[in-house]
Amino acid sequence: MYGVRRPYQVAVRRCDDETIELGYHQEDVEGQNPVACKGRDMPEGCHFIEITFEKTAEKTTFWAGKSWVLLVLLGGLAGFYYFRRPKPKPGTPASAVEPDWVAFGNSRLDVAGQILLCGGVRQTLTFREAKLLHLFANNPDRLLEREEVLRQVWADEGVLVGRSVDVFVSRLRKKLAGDPSVGIVAVHGVGYRLETGKGG
Repeated sequence: MYGVRRPYQVAVRRCDDETIELGYHQEDVEGQNPVACKGRDMPEGCHFIEITFEKTAEKTTFWAGKSWVLLVLLGGLAGFYYFRRPKPKPGTPASAVEPDWVAFGNSRLDVAGQILLCGGVRQTLTFREAKLLHLFANNPDRLLEREEVLRQVWADEGVLVGRSVDVFVSRLRKKLAGDPSVGIVAVHGVGYRLETGKGG
């Protein structure tokens, strides 16, 4: 397909744990049914595309000047995800489709885009990091018990692992280091609180 001769495999993985959500081999897009993704439902959230070329005896000089082939392939997959996104209804104000930024301290969080602006630095978050930080940002200076955090952030996984909270809080602390006006504080044996210095 697209003149690519080396056998390859394509995998669409989740950003948070790299689980494969969709995958196909070059042979899947040849023959009678050339659309490997047709008819498959994909969950929303952050994903990345991994392309693996199988080893062959073919000389690597074949790829000289052929980088456009990969761009076409990646562009096709990106288009697939773009056109399956929920579209705003006709008549929806432009402001309603712009990023939904949540401000806290001197930082801002784009929940849908999983982007954190902190200390003038733009950082990309995983799905779970964005979900956890969103919970903290919506409850500034409020003590959140571990059970509540697990229920709201990890309930969709079915199995609640208490250690997950500690690991993700540690990640968020590092990402928020550029904003001295906020900090995630642990209350031993109870839970966590996002302190902004504005609490009563």
